Amino acid sequence: MKNEKPSSPLLRVYGRSELAQLYYGRPISDRGARLWFMRELSYVPSLMAKLRTLGLTTKGKIFTPAQAAAIFDALGEPG
Repeated sequence: MKNEKPSSPLLRVYGRSELAQLYYGRPISDRGARLWFMRELSYVPSLMAKLRTLGLTTKGKIFTPAQAAAIFDALGEPG
């Protein structure tokens, strides 16, 4: 238990649309939110590289807790 970083309650598995909706902040279709969010992520090449090393694929439907943590580190927590 030593040197363990406290985990954020926000670190969990997210559907791509779900996380996109949290960042978008207003109602939008799931598809629109996903497209917008993935485009926004692509504007941060270092984040995209990190996400790919964590297993991000174009066909995936979820963000793992590790991928969510990388997104939160780069963009801040949604809300």
